[in-house]
Amino acid sequence: MDDWWKDFFGGLVVDFWKAAMTPEVTRAGTMESVYVITRGGRSETKRAVTRIYTTREILRMLSNAGFEGFETLGSLEGEPFRLGSPNLLVVARNR
Repeated sequence: MDDWWKDFFGGLVVDFWKAAMTPEVTRAGTMESVYVITRGGRSETKRAVTRIYTTREILRMLSNAGFEGFETLGSLEGEPFRLGSPNLLVVARNR
């Protein structure tokens, strides 16, 4: 295996090894990830929790923050956002 990137990043290695979506976690709309970070033979395990929002929740938060006139897109090429789109881009204007 070519390990050129280890020198590029100063020997830092990040290994994403687990994504847990237990019933308790998904009920809260979150995903837990565990990373093992290694540098110079020393490893450290870190936990990250990512909050997952629905489109409706994002638009409500933007509205509460003073935005309006929402347009949702599924790509930078301007494709409409649909269920299953890999991206969500929101265009809005400030009130």
